[in-house]
Amino acid sequence: MKRSLAFIWIAVVLLAAGYLGFRLQDGLNFRSDLLALLPREDHDPELQLTHEMMTEALSRRVLLMVGDADKAMARREADRIEQALLAGGAFLPGTAAGSEALRAIGELYAAHRGHLLAAEDRQALLRGEPDRVAARAMAQVFSPVMPLNAAWLRQDPFLLLPAFIADLPRPSGRALPDAGRLAVVDNGITWFLVDLRLNGSPTDLDVQSRAVNSVAAALAAAQRQQPSLHTLRLGTVFFAEAGARSGLREASWLGSLSLIGTAVLLLVVFRNARPLLQNMLTAAVGVLVGLAASLWLFGDLHIGTLLFGTSLIGVVVDYSLHYSATAFDPAGGTPAERLRRIGPALWLGLGTTLIGYIALAIAPLPGLRQIAVFSGIGLIAAFLCVVLWLPLLDRQQAQPAEGWAFRLATQHWPRLAGLANSRRRFPALIILALLAGYGLLTLHPNDDVRRLQSLAPDLLQQQQQAQALLGGVTETQFLLIRAGDDEAALQRQESLRPLLDKLLGDGSLLGYLMPAGFVPSLARQAENAELIEKVLESAHGESQRTQLGLGAELPAATAPLTWNTARQSGALPFLEAMALWPGGHVVLLQGLRDPAALRQAISGNNGVTLIDPAADVSQLLGRYRERVQWLLGLSCLLLLPVLAWRYGWQGAIWMALPPALAMALTPALLALLGFAFTVFHAMALVLILSIGIDYAIFFAESEPAERPVALLGTVLATLTTQLAFGLLAFSSAPAVAGFGLTMLIGITAACLLAPLAGKARPGRRRP
Repeated sequence: MKRSLAFIWIAVVLLAAGYLGFRLQDGLNFRSDLLALLPREDHDPELQLTHEMMTEALSRRVLLMVGDADKAMARREADRIEQALLAGGAFLPGTAAGSEALRAIGELYAAHRGHLLAAEDRQALLRGEPDRVAARAMAQVFSPVMPLNAAWLRQDPFLLLPAFIADLPRPSGRALPDAGRLAVVDNGITWFLVDLRLNGSPTDLDVQSRAVNSVAAALAAAQRQQPSLHTLRLGTVFFAEAGARSGLREASWLGSLSLIGTAVLLLVVFRNARPLLQNMLTAAVGVLVGLAASLWLFGDLHIGTLLFGTSLIGVVVDYSLHYSATAFDPAGGTPAERLRRIGPALWLGLGTTLIGYIALAIAPLPGLRQIAVFSGIGLIAAFLCVVLWLPLLDRQQAQPAEGWAFRLATQHWPRLAGLANSRRRFPALIILALLAGYGLLTLHPNDDVRRLQSLAPDLLQQQQQAQALLGGVTETQFLLIRAGDDEAALQRQESLRPLLDKLLGDGSLLGYLMPAGFVPSLARQAENAELIEKVLESAHGESQRTQLGLGAELPAATAPLTWNTARQSGALPFLEAMALWPGGHVVLLQGLRDPAALRQAISGNNGVTLIDPAADVSQLLGRYRERVQWLLGLSCLLLLPVLAWRYGWQGAIWMALPPALAMALTPALLALLGFAFTVFHAMALVLILSIGIDYAIFFAESEPAERPVALLGTVLATLTTQLAFGLLAFSSAPAVAGFGLTMLIGITAACLLAPLAGKARPGRRRP
């Protein structure tokens, strides 16, 4: 029967290998966006859609700065770089206003000039002061810096349109138009901006590679031509590509170190290549099946899943290590007999460990769900290799109980058992409990999403230098305006302007950009037309035309500017990013220094919501960190009945005590060492619980004469697990490093405390 099952399992593994090979033909698609690991705003679909659309729009923007003391040369190289990148296909034109774009904007507004007013002109007319508008126009007419012609003045004698265009919202900062391109002058160097949009998603590895390589080639070519040229790069794609490259590199070297370390450990302990080959076979099948199943279930994987998945090597070999350690069992026997003796511990250990992965799988974090499925399926695959294949492949006879590793276990087991069963265990447990309690009291959570990944230092330096030059602030916070239609949304924005202007005045806000600043509502335009006719034209129209020598002919009538006309004209391309759906607009905020004050100010405005992506996601992480505590409780509830079935309720408590103490001590030690506690530390505790129970089971299931063998297997399993998870502590990504450090501390504590489980004895006889 077992041979038949072994052949069936061979067929399954071959099928998984064939599927993986098929997927590899087109290349594996790994996601690198951090937000894919995080929970979604399921309770409000519109908020979730807003987050996704704004993140996509902002993350696709790429800004290059090209500077030199020779202004003409800097402009020429900026033009050349832009042309090369657009021709390469990796980028699309950005939204910065060039000469053609400025002409299109002027033509759009000129067709509707009779309904458009600058804010200052509008306020003057509302106060009944048309003289101010007329005087301002006459001053501009006779200004030598403003070229005018009779046709222009005939249509707009009060120069309302130039005033409106000059009053259009613009990003805060030092960049000013210079012959069709934005420029900044600093310390004798003129910097020209090249504004581009990524042609694809910045989380796609192929898009990242193509874009970053194109920019690197274009900048390198420019600097070869002009060695004095200065260049800066800004954009999400550069950080995403650096992070993905770092993640793949870390996955490679961490996996290699884990594999090499495990191989050296097995060769040193067993002094035979057969256990090494058996354990490597188990690990290979576990990773292969886990990867194939995950790709089949999810379609694509996150780069973090690959990084965590490499740590699976140190976990899947646990069961094969316990089997290999039975070679030192004094009772000896055939491979099948040795497997039979540890069979209950293997089955129970698999079940308890899977409970931990199931808890991760039901967690509301998509990235951790992938990791849990990858690891859980890989663990089952490795287990099946042990029980179905190893007894058939193993030709090794039992080793004499005289090797150095066995002697070490024999010498240390009595000491550990003595400590676990002596009267001193209760004072020791009390001391450990007090230490854990003190540490937990000093524990401080930090859910800031910006702590989850590190940024490439060179790119961060360029970003800071560019922001200092531009003097502006990147728009990452915004107001979501929700109304019945676009006209209502524009009116709602106009009602917000006094509030936002007040925040500008007291320094709480540096600037804002709203769609209504570019396209006034039809209601506002109707008011403007009435003010122009009844207040301005009636008081000064005839005298203004007489003074300008224009005759009595009135300006031609114009129609109001509609929202659809503005969007379809193509003159204002940025409106596409600010209008998410009919009636759903965003107001970009620049330099918001007091979000709480703004939330309070808009609290009475229906349909207006402040969205601060970093703060909102951080709050979500905090809530889910608290929910992980419930996951830990759920894991314990699921484990205790299983343990009580085997060991009785008193035995179940002794079995749960080592991992429970390890779980309490780990965050306490992290707090004492000065580390903040995040959701990823909490998720690691779930695995510490299940793997710690696994260690305890092998002690409880072994007879007194077999316990040195159980100790040897547990220590080997701990070391391989540390080679896998513990190495993650050296990752450059803080989230991964935090997970790894927690596992490093917790698994070590669980191993050292596991002998306490020796007091629990199976209530059911071993087969």
